[in-house]
Amino acid sequence: MTEEDSISKIMLKQHYEIDKCIHRFDTALKQDDLDLRGPFNKLKWEIEKHFFIEEKAIFQLHYSENKETSNITIRLKKEHDILIDAMEQIEDRIKNNEKIDLPGFREQILNHAGFENKHFYPRLDDELDEERKRSIIERLTNCEL
Repeated sequence: MTEEDSISKIMLKQHYEIDKCIHRFDTALKQDDLDLRGPFNKLKWEIEKHFFIEEKAIFQLHYSENKETSNITIRLKKEHDILIDAMEQIEDRIKNNEKIDLPGFREQILNHAGFENKHFYPRLDDELDEERKRSIIERLTNCEL
C-alpha cells in the first residue's frame, strides 16, 4: 500500500477542502454586501460530509482493542457534535444578520483537524492490519463526492 493510499493522506485532502471553504467564507464576511449563505452552505456541506465519511467509514470499521485509540474516537465524535452546534449557531447568526465569530470557529476546526492529522490518522495507518486499513480506504475513496 502506498502513502497515497493511506488514511492520513485521504483525510488530509478533506481537511484542505474544508480550510479552503473557511477561507472563502471569511472573504465573504469581510465584504458586507456579499450574500453569506452560499459560502457558508458550502462550508457546512464539506464539514458535514467529512464528519459523515469519518464516522461511517472509519469509526464504524475501526474497532480497537487499544483503549487510547478508542478514547480518541469517542473524543472526536464529541468534537463533531460541538462543531455541528457551532455551525448551527453561525447559521442562526447569518439569518438574523448578527456578528459571526469566525476566528473562534476556525480555531475549533483547526484544533480538531490538527489533532486528527497529528495523532489519529497516523495511529490508524500504523495500528490497523492491512485488511482493515484497505476496507477503510475503500470506503473513503468510494464516498468521495
